[in-house]
This record gives sequence, structure tokens and C-alpha cells, in this order.
Amino acid sequence: MYLDKKILYWCTIPVTILVFCGVILRTILQTSSQKKKKKRLPFKNEKNLNDCLMSTQRVSLRNQEFQNHLNRSALIRSRRFLIPEDSFLKRKLFYCEPESGYFHNSPESPSPLAALSNPDHSALTDMMKNQFGFLILNGGMGYLVNTLFSGFLVVYIPFPLSYSFKGMLQRGIESNPNISASFLSALSFYFIALLCCGEVVHLFLSIIGVEGVSGPQIDLPMMNQQGK
Repeated sequence: MYLDKKILYWCTIPVTILVFCGVILRTILQTSSQKKKKKRLPFKNEKNLNDCLMSTQRVSLRNQEFQNHLNRSALIRSRRFLIPEDSFLKRKLFYCEPESGYFHNSPESPSPLAALSNPDHSALTDMMKNQFGFLILNGGMGYLVNTLFSGFLVVYIPFPLSYSFKGMLQRGIESNPNISASFLSALSFYFIALLCCGEVVHLFLSIIGVEGVSGPQIDLPMMNQQGK
């Protein structure tokens, strides 16, 4: 089974151009919204922002100090036979005395609802606007691809794949055991192109001189790598 050369001109290239233009539009809209947000930030709020950052740093240092004392107390318990008994008791009282011990006043864990208590919800509103905009734009492009190119195989992968890949690579096409799993449908090719063209769009916008364009980023949750 082979693909007709006309599919390249009437399906593959139009889908690629549609995705490329959509990602460019999304990136430009995101950049313009970030610039407007910076312009709306009053100068008087810079002091409050610095105070918040300093407060966060103090909390982080406090947590680090508490973790260091936890490690030290564990070391004292495991090596108590190397120090005199009275020295061990003094250290035990320092950490575990009911009223004034160090571990009696442990640092409070940040509340997950603390951000919602902030009366300024502009950041949350901007984030929701961006997410809805991306959802509408990506959903619209996916609808166009699924409507205009439904049932087309547009790309052939030049290496064999197992049958389990058919459901992922041939979305929008009725299951046919005679079709190899190496063929991609238009809808599957759209999703793959949408995930992979971020760096290409960023390079293109940098070449043509669009200012303030940031590269594609993936937000990962903060992970605590301290030993326990």
C-alpha cells in the first residue's frame, strides 16, 4: 500500500500550514497579553512584591534549618553511645522539651488555600483567559482538520510498528486490519505536529524579529529533594 503524491499537496502540507499558523497566532497573543500585564503592574506594588519574595525566602530557610536539625537529631540518636550520657540528655531536652523544645514549634506547612485568600485574583483570571483561548484555538483547528481531512492517511512512517499503535496513530479512521500501523491519519498527524512545532515557531519568530517571545516551557511541580 502506497500514498498518492497528491495527498502531500492537498492534505499533509495544508495541515502543516494550519498548525504552524495557529501556533504562531497563539504565541503572539500570549506575548501581547504578557506585555499588557507588565504595563498594568503599578510601580507602588514592587515593594509588596519584594516583601512577598523575601517572606518566601525566609520560609524556605526556616524549613531548611528545621530539616537540618531533624538530620542532626537522628544522628545523635544513632550515635548516642559515642557521647556522655549527660551530653545526650542535654541535647534531648533541647529538641524534645515539652514547652520550649526546638521540635515543639515546628514550621507550619503552607495552606493550599492561601492563594485563594488573596483579594487580587488578576493572575488567576489571566491564567483562565489564556487557557480558554488556547482551548478554543486548538479545538477549532482540530475541528477543521477532522472535518476537512476526515478519513485521509497523510503520512507514512518508514519503519514498522506493532498493531497496538493503530488506535493512537490512526484517529478518525475506521479500524481496518489491512492498513499498516505505520500510516498516520490527518487527525493524528495534527496532534503530533501541534506538539512538535513549538521550537520551530520560536525560531521563526526570533528570526523575523518579534520581541518578547519566550520559548515553549513545561511547568513542573516543585519537588522537595531534601533527605528525610
